[in-house]
Amino acid sequence: MALEPAASSSCEAWRRFPVRRIEDLRNAVLGADLEAMQMAGPPPSGSLAFRASRGIVFSTGLIDGKVDLRGALAEDAVTLMLCLTLGSGSRLWLDEAKVGEAVIVMPRGELDAIFAGRSAYVAATLTEDRLRSEVAGSGHWGDYGTPGRAIIRRATIPSPDLEEIRRQVALIHQSASHAVRPGLDSATLRLLIGRFACSSSTSDTFRSSRKAGIVRQAREYIHENLAAPIRMSNLVLATGASARTLHRAFKDILEETPQGYVRRARLHRVRRDLVSRRGVICTIGDAAARWGAGSDPGRLAVRYRELFGEKPSMTLATARSRSRQTEWM
Repeated sequence: MALEPAASSSCEAWRRFPVRRIEDLRNAVLGADLEAMQMAGPPPSGSLAFRASRGIVFSTGLIDGKVDLRGALAEDAVTLMLCLTLGSGSRLWLDEAKVGEAVIVMPRGELDAIFAGRSAYVAATLTEDRLRSEVAGSGHWGDYGTPGRAIIRRATIPSPDLEEIRRQVALIHQSASHAVRPGLDSATLRLLIGRFACSSSTSDTFRSSRKAGIVRQAREYIHENLAAPIRMSNLVLATGASARTLHRAFKDILEETPQGYVRRARLHRVRRDLVSRRGVICTIGDAAARWGAGSDPGRLAVRYRELFGEKPSMTLATARSRSRQTEWM
């Protein structure tokens, strides 16, 4: 990820990075190292930006495309996230996401987000002690959940507040020189704290629809067993749902079949091997065989190019070139 200079000296030291590859979105929330999967459509584009202030790390993303971001956000920190704009089909924990929705993820809790179309968000990551300090300073109180659990609140942020934050975040993601209003980060944090404090309507993210629960169970099985053969019968046993119900749940939630999801997940694992240091010593055939995608090299190359916009050989050549450049530095 190539660093771009901040838009101007008045940008509160925000650092902006362009999104050129799906791997760039592993840092969608700084320090999280998420598993990023590209879904149907063109490769993602947009930008990420970060700022550290008073022991709090702020992250924001403007993403064009449809991507699936999953994984633990922080081992010992809390992350609060606000959805600013969302394209049709965006989801949080496989439930429909809404503009203005705020999410809090406790330490060791995992994010599960699908951003579709043109989506933007802003997030703050801080320790639990710092959160308590900020809550006390704001005059609020609240139950922010327990470690390993994620809490989502489906409430509308006041329109004037949301619009101003959205406008300022949009300026951060523009390449032209723009001044960002001082105090954007602290104002955003105060707004998020206020939405979660003193609330009896905060709900557990994992209490979702039956279809979302079925897809969640199936995805967990798929990602744990990608290197082995995965048949519909395996998913039926893993979820307790019929093949017809599974198919319908995947189409409604992820807009693809279970078999299509498995193929795409394997293509991402192949790509991960090719772009990592493993790619320096392995071949495309090695990576494909490792993830159960090596039975038809020609079909693999076609599907890989359809998903990522380049041949596997190009991915591998780029990774090896970067590795050599690093060795010379």
